[in-house]
Amino acid sequence: MKCSWRKWAVQLFVIANLLPLLACSKSAAAEEIKFDSVKMSLKDKPFTVEVADTEEKRERGLMNRESMAADHGMLFVFDKADIYAFWMKDTKIPLDLVFLDASGKVVGIYSLKPNDMTQVSCEKKALFALELNAETAKALGLKTGDTVELPEKVLKRTSRSDEK
Repeated sequence: MKCSWRKWAVQLFVIANLLPLLACSKSAAAEEIKFDSVKMSLKDKPFTVEVADTEEKRERGLMNRESMAADHGMLFVFDKADIYAFWMKDTKIPLDLVFLDASGKVVGIYSLKPNDMTQVSCEKKALFALELNAETAKALGLKTGDTVELPEKVLKRTSRSDEK
């Protein structure tokens, strides 16, 4: 009886000490970042895009998501036009990455593979980057040089002072 009581006491001790740690890590993982959404059109097709316009939102992006609706995406809004690098840390969805300048002109389109840590950047300065499900840009016929009409709500979030 003593042996089983000790075993039970040890298990209880371990559980009592691990529960707070598990609760902490679970609440941190469950902490959701709220993204605003906007409507926009790409080649006359309507899309709903989440807006990543803060450092915290840009860092999180589409990480840890299992899927994304075909007519959805994420628009990264930067503070100034520059060369930005993206990688797919903890991103499970294959994506198209479309870099846009301040006027909405497509300056680069790249394919990204899930969980690939290779950095992908555009050779030209961009103020925005749009992530779509893989093959969406091709299916739409979107190509470098095309212009994407950005929602006014998004344009108001940036000064657009660094257009070149």
